[in-house]
Amino acid sequence: MKIAWFTPFGIKSAIGAYSKHAAEALAQYEGAVVDLFVEKQDKMHETTLRKIFFKDYEDVEDLLPSYDAVIYNMGNYAPFHAAIYDVLLAYPGIVISHDVSMAEFMLGYCNRQDPAMFGRLLGRLYGQEAAVRILYDIGSRAAVYKVDFLKYNMQEFVLRTAKGVVVHSRYHARVLEEKRLRPVAVIPLIEMCDVVGGGDGESPIPAGRVSVLTVGQANWNKMSLEVMEAIGKNRFLRENICYYVVGATNDSFYLDRLFRLHEKLKLEDCVKLIGYVDYQTLNRYYSNVDMICNLRYPAFEGGSASLQEALLRGKPTLVLDTGLYHGLPDDCVVKVSVADMEKELPDKLTALVKNAQYREELGTRGRAFAQEYYDKQKYAKKMIAFIEEVARPDLKTAPLRRLLEKVRVELKETGMNTTLGEPRLQVVDGIGRDIEYLFDIDTMPKRGDSKKNEDMNE
Repeated sequence: MKIAWFTPFGIKSAIGAYSKHAAEALAQYEGAVVDLFVEKQDKMHETTLRKIFFKDYEDVEDLLPSYDAVIYNMGNYAPFHAAIYDVLLAYPGIVISHDVSMAEFMLGYCNRQDPAMFGRLLGRLYGQEAAVRILYDIGSRAAVYKVDFLKYNMQEFVLRTAKGVVVHSRYHARVLEEKRLRPVAVIPLIEMCDVVGGGDGESPIPAGRVSVLTVGQANWNKMSLEVMEAIGKNRFLRENICYYVVGATNDSFYLDRLFRLHEKLKLEDCVKLIGYVDYQTLNRYYSNVDMICNLRYPAFEGGSASLQEALLRGKPTLVLDTGLYHGLPDDCVVKVSVADMEKELPDKLTALVKNAQYREELGTRGRAFAQEYYDKQKYAKKMIAFIEEVARPDLKTAPLRRLLEKVRVELKETGMNTTLGEPRLQVVDGIGRDIEYLFDIDTMPKRGDSKKNEDMNE
């Protein structure tokens, strides 16, 4: 089976890291060949697979018919996924949907072409009243956090040309099933812990306090403000925790809120706002930290790479009991109720800080679960099975389609496709008769059949 795999592949793309491991695992499957279709960037993930660079559909139009299946990785960030989406619209295939909401992707995608398009789409999907309210809130930097992007997720529009959809959790599958998008396969993230480089070198975390780490794009749904407030208002936590927030951000408004709260509560001894670090430094944080705070609300992710990283490393992990995290085993993570977060968050942080044995046992159970759940061979087996299920009709006709594509290219190169007249018709008729003979099909009308059909219709 020959697979075209479209993905972001820049070093800062978590989906690129996923694709490296997922595509390489599929390529190990007997009879599978996987080519990566990527936009060229200065710093990209390393891979053993062939990379084919593209900028738009015209770059790949003549290549895609030679593949048995085309896979598109889609996430909620237009700069990384707009070109992939353009190809998906022109050449439908299987979509791996990484985010539950695609509203911010569509906002960015529309702004690149026609800013008014986003409002029109919202009105078409959810009604004019909702569209006006959403556009107003998006226009206000303070009110944008009120927009229910889980409800107005725009998946029904983004995935309208998908032949099938892969998601990484039952939670995400239920969202798509509510939109009547099918077929949907739930295939957990593949193990990709070794994407991060070696953890050698001096620890960035000094001894003395119990260290807590939040990793990822620093934005409002990571709940770092709430964690900082819980620490700042609790004397025991202030004196015994050091909380590290690691990750870049494009949201200057949210970043300003973090720094203002940091200053207001005088958190310089117990909260460190680190920002972006390279993979080697990130690995040193992961290797030396005592526990992970992986709170997400709303839970926009269909699967969480940072959760996988924490569990596979055996780190005790704190999550909110919502979204994909709700489905995790209760003995592998510590869950905080969304409704009672103000009380439960400091209480459960305190319990973890006070009991090192509890942290160790929790981390051990989490690692055992993750090793089974994210197994590479299981991932490849499930993915190949779904690709074969969705692409089965295409696979049956693949030899014919490849032959027809060669014919199309030859005709295009000779100018035959633009030349009218009897000589062209004779050539095409001859090709048709040869294809009938080679593939033992009887669907093309023979000479004289049109007269017979006219007689039958009289």
